[in-house]
Amino acid sequence: MEDSRVIRSYRKGDEYAIARLYNLCFSESGILFPRSPQSWVWRYVSRPRFDPDSVFLAEDSGRLVASLVMTYGDMSVNGDSMPVAMIDDVSTHPDHRRRGFAAMLVQRAIDRAKDRGCRLVHLTAGTSGTGFRIYHRAGFRTVTTCDVMFSVLGGRESAGIVGPVLSLPMIAAHAILSMKARKSVDYGLRLEEMVEEDAGVRLLATYQKLSHRNGLLLAGQNYGRWLIGSRPLGKTSLFAIRLLGDIIGAMTVSSVHTLFHGRPAKIASIMSPLMPEELRTVDPVAAALKRAGRFSAARLDCVAATLLTDSRDTITKKACQRVGFLRVGSTASMVHPLGEPGRIGELRKGLWAQPLETAKSAP
Repeated sequence: MEDSRVIRSYRKGDEYAIARLYNLCFSESGILFPRSPQSWVWRYVSRPRFDPDSVFLAEDSGRLVASLVMTYGDMSVNGDSMPVAMIDDVSTHPDHRRRGFAAMLVQRAIDRAKDRGCRLVHLTAGTSGTGFRIYHRAGFRTVTTCDVMFSVLGGRESAGIVGPVLSLPMIAAHAILSMKARKSVDYGLRLEEMVEEDAGVRLLATYQKLSHRNGLLLAGQNYGRWLIGSRPLGKTSLFAIRLLGDIIGAMTVSSVHTLFHGRPAKIASIMSPLMPEELRTVDPVAAALKRAGRFSAARLDCVAATLLTDSRDTITKKACQRVGFLRVGSTASMVHPLGEPGRIGELRKGLWAQPLETAKSAP
């Protein structure tokens, strides 16, 4: 019997079918960070180093049934910069699951990353479920788990929108933590939004000086300009962290359009503040998160905020709790070593951050 399955790369116009498939697959949990054709093109086609042959599309009898996107960058890993590939948006139509489509696309992506000279492939995945098992069988290994932290930024109306994320005990705990957060010490720290044309370039330079975290993208000027450029369905704001007039760190806040069980809302995706290790204590990190939350509510009209932090990062976790964030889940940061399995042990030694473009499908 002739096999009706075909795997091909991206062609202009495919974004409509890709966005429909993504939205169908990722809406099953009730919490969706939707893709429009326009936002998909911004996120991938307009991104520096876009490679149409790294968009893998599986068709069955001419119908798109699975997709995977892989992007490229230079990543900080244990103090070194190395070329890496990053897998995103792995989607398989519900009617075509358990037929090997996702496994085929993942293997094609691994082979493509090797051909392009990448040192490793990075992805994030839920710590349970079919996807995690597929990645593990393909050779990916967990280097750390990241806690998904969540905070309601507004009042009763905001809590009503995002309520499905939190259980009743969590809502009560959040209210207590939020009261404490309002009384917390400001620590003399402030955020300065970078809005000039070269803001992305300046921020990336600051990140590179503070590249003690694995997983940070050490990208160039084009990436910086792309990151802060106009985008559909959201915005990324870049901040310098100042203490007593001196810049001591940097962070990003992305507003993301979301559907909570069909109700539209905007949430802020906050990247953990980066600071020199000698200054990175609970108080300044908490102060930075507090100010980022205020900015997100007042300027970006966000009803909630989320961030991912390495589960071993006790400083950021304590800072989150101090300003009203609660842990609502976890995700695995996974790496394929591309023929060098001995590197996995080394990769597990350092704390991991998420790549700089933080508009991810989490929580």
